[in-house]
Amino acid sequence: MKIKVTNIFKLTTPPKTIMDIQIIEGDTIVIGQKFINKEGDLEFVIDSIGHVNPPISKYYPLIVTINNDVNLVDFKDKIFIPAKR
Repeated sequence: MKIKVTNIFKLTTPPKTIMDIQIIEGDTIVIGQKFINKEGDLEFVIDSIGHVNPPISKYYPLIVTINNDVNLVDFKDKIFIPAKR
C-alpha cells in the first residue's frame, strides 16, 4: 500500500488536521492505521475517513493525528506507506 498526500490543512475550531490523499497502490485504508514517510521522518494516524461526492475510489479526505512539532507543509506531495505493527 502507498498513498500520496495531495493537500493538508488544519482547522482551529474544532481543532482537526485534514489530509486529502490519493491511493497509489493498494485499495484499503482503515481507521487507526499509521502511515510513515522515512525520508522526511513523518508519520500520521488515521482518525476518520471521509467520502468524496461523487465517489472516486482513489481519493479520500482523512482526519489525522500528527505530532505537533512538525510543519504541515512537509507532508504535501509525499508518499507514505503503512507502519509495521
